[in-house]
Amino acid sequence: MSKQSLMIILLLLTFIMGISGCTEKNAVNGTFGEKKLSLDAITVSNKTIGNYSLTNDTLYYVSGYILNGNAIDALNVKLKVTTFDSQNNTVAVNEIPYIDPKDIPANGKSYFYASFPDPDKRIVKFKVEILDAQSQFL
Repeated sequence: MSKQSLMIILLLLTFIMGISGCTEKNAVNGTFGEKKLSLDAITVSNKTIGNYSLTNDTLYYVSGYILNGNAIDALNVKLKVTTFDSQNNTVAVNEIPYIDPKDIPANGKSYFYASFPDPDKRIVKFKVEILDAQSQFL
């Protein structure tokens, strides 16, 4: 095979690949497939509070914001809020707190709220944990 024939074949192959779409990146951030999400970049705001309700003092609530430090949306975020007494014993756990919006935008925040019945007023502290979040598939 001559050099000229080889060059023509290579040019044709390059042209075909260029117009076929197999080298295009249609994703917004230029990635293929699943985008990588770091759970470590999803944090609980340091302004999260826990207190007894002003209208019903037997109800303890925890509310605040979840911050998404990822460059992509965090979908279907799951939290766990645990409350403790003065001896560090678990009083109650809520693994389905109210979250709005449930999908946290990239570099955005989402409000969350959890309530716990506590007629004996044993709760003195709480802990909020990020259990899981998904990234989107393209």
